[in-house]
Amino acid sequence: MKKESRRILLIESLLAIIVIFTFFIIKGFNMPVYLAILLVPLGLSIWLLGFHQREERASKDVLLTIMIWAILYYLITYILGYFIGFLRTGYSTTLKGILGNVITQTIFIVILEVTRVTLLKKCKYFKPGIVISVIVFSAIEFATKFSLGQINSRLDFLDTVFTVILPILSKNILLTYLAITTSVTNNIVYRFIMELPAYIVPIIPNLGDYLTNTVLTIIPLVLMFSINKSYFSKKEKIKDSRRDLKRRRLGIVVTVALVIVLSIMILLVSGVSRFLALTIGSESMTGTINKGDVVVLDKNDKKVSEGNIIAFRKEGVILVHRVVEIQNIKGVRYYHTKGDYNAERDGWLVEDKDIVGKYKFRLRFIGWPTVKLNEWILGGDN
Repeated sequence: MKKESRRILLIESLLAIIVIFTFFIIKGFNMPVYLAILLVPLGLSIWLLGFHQREERASKDVLLTIMIWAILYYLITYILGYFIGFLRTGYSTTLKGILGNVITQTIFIVILEVTRVTLLKKCKYFKPGIVISVIVFSAIEFATKFSLGQINSRLDFLDTVFTVILPILSKNILLTYLAITTSVTNNIVYRFIMELPAYIVPIIPNLGDYLTNTVLTIIPLVLMFSINKSYFSKKEKIKDSRRDLKRRRLGIVVTVALVIVLSIMILLVSGVSRFLALTIGSESMTGTINKGDVVVLDKNDKKVSEGNIIAFRKEGVILVHRVVEIQNIKGVRYYHTKGDYNAERDGWLVEDKDIVGKYKFRLRFIGWPTVKLNEWILGGDN
């Protein structure tokens, strides 16, 4: 075991060196060169550890589960795209370009997953090797999609974490789990289904970076949890069947509840649905709506009267204030607004086209983490 552990660490160290080489030495990323370099640890892993492609228990059932989840993912996202629109992928739509991208990405996926499975089949009980594997394989993909030179501020760093690092890390946690519990086929099929269509289909749902990457972060973890509960958490001998049944039921209830809550949060924050959630970052409405509260707005309710609280855009910023007076000038309605905590009215007039939505209710305090994070990014207490 010690001998195999040393070999595993040797190969993982080589992969880490490749990542460092890519980040700091290669000028102008070249995918064919990168693929050629990755063949070295692949060959070394097969030579030192051997490649044993055996079907683990429930592999075929897991493969079916993966395909069902993938179909649901595309079904839901493209239905949402029908309502909120689509955008072009940015990849070449010529036959030559499509074939080039698909072939290159296919080779990249196969090399990585065969290397991953070869390593992890030998270190099921070598936990440091598993952790290092997740980090190294995530870094390899990160190196193909991002340059460290793009991070120039804390805002760039946070944006990179949420839009690039978290989805890649989540995916590699799932792939590591699949590599240990099933076969390389499942890893490759999952990546083919989730990654190759982007190079083939010319349009994708315009869900925005936040919603898209939130979904891509959550799906692998939920899928892993679902596979584990369905196929790998059952014991041959159950001492207390009633307690086990209660735990399974509780697990199902918790999972369903989390999925529902996360779905509602995503819909509210993204603005895809009729309702929109906003975090209050100022004290202008203190007493009625406090800093750190989250307000829920109805975007379709535009029947505004004096005394209503509305959200509106001014100079690229969304504000939430109360309507204190309405004027009708030449058939156009103008709204005078004021923060309940402010002594004076706002120094502008709001038109119907500026209104984002009408205030419905608030959720107290749950937006404080967002406020504090925003203040940290801006470097002050704004």
